[in-house]
Amino acid sequence: TEHGLQRVRQEGLEHVSLDVPETVVEAVTPARRGGVWACSRNGRLFHVASDGTITRHPLPASPGIRVQKLLEDHEGTLWIGTQSHGALRMVGDALSTMGAGQGLGSDSVESLMEDSEGNVWVGTEGGGLHRFNQGPALPFGLSEGLPVNNVSAVFEDADGDVWIGTLGAGVVRRSNGRFTTFGPEQGLGARHIRSIGQSQDGSLWFG
Repeated sequence: TEHGLQRVRQEGLEHVSLDVPETVVEAVTPARRGGVWACSRNGRLFHVASDGTITRHPLPASPGIRVQKLLEDHEGTLWIGTQSHGALRMVGDALSTMGAGQGLGSDSVESLMEDSEGNVWVGTEGGGLHRFNQGPALPFGLSEGLPVNNVSAVFEDADGDVWIGTLGAGVVRRSNGRFTTFGPEQGLGARHIRSIGQSQDGSLWFG
């Protein structure tokens, strides 16, 4: 939030102090070892343990770095999506950068998702979608069937299909390697999709 990190428990709402003044928390994701990872807008990364212990992890001191998304995958790699510095990957205390100079289609990361097979999907602004596993990134863009290269959300449904929210073309389903676009022409009420979820009855929800 604009006022730091907040936690809701059975006892009510609790403010979690990160001991840093004027910290706007931009992204939060569960941590495999318990607690959560949280990152401020200006690039300060914290692990907040379940008992409230806070550990700060330094990120590169690049001017203007702004974190937008966090994801910890099944191997414990923390993916940090930034607005203009690509995706940072943290293994232990070691950091590596994946940006336009390392094969990512854009330095602006808008979405991160790990699917049921352990692939990490990175959606970018202007650079399409990329799927990471052990080898080089596999890109998906206009030539692979995406209607636009602005990917704002990625979600895997219960059947294993990947749904891709775009800025400008509605939502796209990837099923059995094929892309199908759903926009206003197919009854979708918007061309800009920023979030995707699925309820217990199997319904998909787009925001």
